[in-house]
Amino acid sequence: MWRRILLIAGFLAAGLVMNVAVSWVCAYWSKPGGTFDPLLLAKLRREFFARDTPQQQHFVDMVSSPRGAQFMMIEITSPSVARDAINGPYPMIALVRSGWPCMTLEGRLDFDASRAPTPAPARSSWAIVTTKTPITVYRMTMPVMLPFRPLWLGFAMNTLFYSACFAGMVGAWVGLRRAVRFMRSRCVGCGYPIGVSPVCTECGRKLRRSRPKPV
Repeated sequence: MWRRILLIAGFLAAGLVMNVAVSWVCAYWSKPGGTFDPLLLAKLRREFFARDTPQQQHFVDMVSSPRGAQFMMIEITSPSVARDAINGPYPMIALVRSGWPCMTLEGRLDFDASRAPTPAPARSSWAIVTTKTPITVYRMTMPVMLPFRPLWLGFAMNTLFYSACFAGMVGAWVGLRRAVRFMRSRCVGCGYPIGVSPVCTECGRKLRRSRPKPV
């Protein structure tokens, strides 16, 4: 019982690590581009409209969605703050989501997009900003970020997906090894040669034979 629980926990842990690794690879190496997807843009705009408050509104201005990643530029407007692209402030959010087959992690960078002499300092949230050359999302430039805020539904689905892949590979290897041992008249559990005993004299496992017992 405990062995099975530990085995499942091991597969889940391996799937989780693989999930995060794939997500970071997608975020680091993906380049903005691809065809314009109006349905995705409309979906994201509805998502961020739902986050609006009387003090702050979000508008998804640009989206690029290569395989395994989404790069977004989101404008922030507020009735109490005048926006001025020359003198500032011009608050924006650079947001990245990554993962495969589902979006798994999210990170963001709040920054001042104005051309003021002293723009407000940038502030990252749930992301590690790398030193890799920044990328350009249409007319805007954003740094390459490694996100680490989970998008829980996609995170769970991807973790289960990779855990199942690991379990399948391990199961295939164990099955192949047992088949080879069976064909060589060895114990499928420990590989010890089979004698006349109905159980393995090495591990005590009940034996199945690929050919009749020797006379």
